[in-house]
Amino acid sequence: MKMPHKIFRLLKRIYECWRYAIKILLPTYPTSTSNTTKVDERHMAKLTTVTEARSLLELLPDIRNLSESEKPDPQFLHSNAIRTAILKNNIVALVDEASHKPILAGYVWWNGIFPKARIQAIAISKSFCRNEVSATLINDLVSYLQKLGFMTLQANLAEDVSTPSHFYEQPDFYPLESTDSDENPKRRNSVYVRDVQPKNLDADASFHPARLRIQTNSSVDHPIFVLDSSVYFDLVLLKHLASEARKLFSASLNNIIRLAIDKEFVLKLQKSNFERPDRSIFEMAQDLPRLTEGNSDELNALGDRIHNRLFVEQNLSNANTQRSTSCSNLIAKAVLCRALAFVTSNNEILRYRELLINEFGIDVISIDDLIQLVTDLEDRKSHRAQHVEKFTISIPSQSEISEYFACNDVQKSIVREFSNDSKDDIDRWSRCFRINGKICGVAVLLTPQKPNSVRRLTIYCDENNLHKDLFAEHLLDLSLKEASRNGVCSIEIELPANQPTLSALANSKGFNTSIVEPHYRKVAIGRLHCR
Repeated sequence: MKMPHKIFRLLKRIYECWRYAIKILLPTYPTSTSNTTKVDERHMAKLTTVTEARSLLELLPDIRNLSESEKPDPQFLHSNAIRTAILKNNIVALVDEASHKPILAGYVWWNGIFPKARIQAIAISKSFCRNEVSATLINDLVSYLQKLGFMTLQANLAEDVSTPSHFYEQPDFYPLESTDSDENPKRRNSVYVRDVQPKNLDADASFHPARLRIQTNSSVDHPIFVLDSSVYFDLVLLKHLASEARKLFSASLNNIIRLAIDKEFVLKLQKSNFERPDRSIFEMAQDLPRLTEGNSDELNALGDRIHNRLFVEQNLSNANTQRSTSCSNLIAKAVLCRALAFVTSNNEILRYRELLINEFGIDVISIDDLIQLVTDLEDRKSHRAQHVEKFTISIPSQSEISEYFACNDVQKSIVREFSNDSKDDIDRWSRCFRINGKICGVAVLLTPQKPNSVRRLTIYCDENNLHKDLFAEHLLDLSLKEASRNGVCSIEIELPANQPTLSALANSKGFNTSIVEPHYRKVAIGRLHCR
């Protein structure tokens, strides 16, 4: 009786090995996948995107282990930083659900201040195809950023780390600059940027009053950041935040950024009996600009609406309390003052960034985001101080414009229209930005002499120049003021290819991409006043 039993077990074992071999050798084709599920054919993995905070917290140990495996990558995330990023909805992960237990394939951590997002870290498990997982993660992130109305997505990469830098060399990303690292002379840091907003959108479909207001009035010109009460008092009173407080308050008083607080905060600070660890910080905190009160009826109505949508309907822990009411009123003041962002340490509020941007036209960020912004601005200012260059604005000759367009491979259609001599019935206006005598940006405006005619504008700037933001915005502002000098006008901006800085800038000024043309063509109608 024992012999047949052994034979049966042997045959069963052979059958299992045969099935396993067939599964490995023969390809498997998926029958269907959802929009949030991708199949990695190389590993037979069913990849699903995870963005919900509760699910990501369950993956926290796996994300932490994957982050640690990226050492000595400087983008390494500590456990507390990962948890904070999850609570702020700044983590997008991919998991393999083909097995009985989900396996983490990779994650991307992003942050940034509207309208510019930045990839802080991306990590891919060695068991998966790095290119495919990276592409899926970033495409999902771009889709999310599009809903928020962000303009660009930037990635800062070091050449000697494990991040798949060749992915960013695809057509969707444009290389901006490559510089030597201050910490490691042997390391080169490369910057890539991607235009987040989709091209060829119907102008009416992309219009959003709240989103347009925040972009046109705050994000480019002089953005205002309103501090929550907890952030303000923590910066002033907590000793371990003294360096951050000094950095932020000094930047505000030196016009690097614009911070604003409620006047009641200063009164409470002056009446408080708390220990003041640093007198200079206390004095700077009192000198910060105050928010204006505005119309009380409008403020109360907006505050009630924000409280209902943010605290009550989202069932936040402190809904219908004095604290939530005060916070809602402060956000309302920030909205009415056309602030770019509300700075808070409340992770529950940070999770509803999309709601506040889309419905009320204001971003919500953490103190870490604000400190990162100040650091970037100071680094850029320091770099410019070390490389002193002479900036001038002048009227370029026809031959200079033609030569500049030719050297930068500008499309022939743009060269034919804007580089040639204008016709008698078209007025031609042009300006250029020069650094040490060399042209680094050109703007050409064509104005037909017929009444109610459309003004045609093109601008080209060198994306590899560290000062591109400065002269791109200045050239655009000069052009718009010239175009609207005589009143109401309609303007079309024809941007050459590979101009993410100007594309984002045009979007921020209220221009919309035309559905007719495949290139960066944006149309705006309205009166632009000269100042």
